[in-house]
Amino acid sequence: MAVSSVKLKVGFAFLLAVFSLFAGALWLKEFTPGTQSKTLRVLFRDANGIVSGDPVLVAGVKVGKIRAVSLTGKNQALISFSLLQKVDLHPDAVFRVADTGFMGDKALIIDPGNAPGPLKEDDVLSGEETVGLETLITDARMALLRLEGFIARADSELD
Repeated sequence: MAVSSVKLKVGFAFLLAVFSLFAGALWLKEFTPGTQSKTLRVLFRDANGIVSGDPVLVAGVKVGKIRAVSLTGKNQALISFSLLQKVDLHPDAVFRVADTGFMGDKALIIDPGNAPGPLKEDDVLSGEETVGLETLITDARMALLRLEGFIARADSELD
């Protein structure tokens, strides 16, 4: 009798561990049952380093996830992403890839627009180019180099 009681406890502990592992995996994958999503595609000249798994934000709220980033035949970046069904986008919606932190984190930022009528979701939409943190740092470095050159010339003229 004692042996079957131990086996029962071990079996129950094993099932509890398997269930916990499965629930943890779903939680890490941000699985939310019952939520409906749609898939959209946006074309950019430059993907700015966005990758699969990065968030999609509307008004700073995560409403989707980047599914895939690929290169088209015309050397443009095609970004496929999922978006919650309840998010209403209008024909004047604006799509941008933006930095969300100093460590290079990226997100697809959507301004849903307010023009009358719904957005045609079957079409490949156009994204708007943004200036990333790397571009700003490069521009600041170039401005400092020019300033150093100007100061050196002014210093030599004054001597």
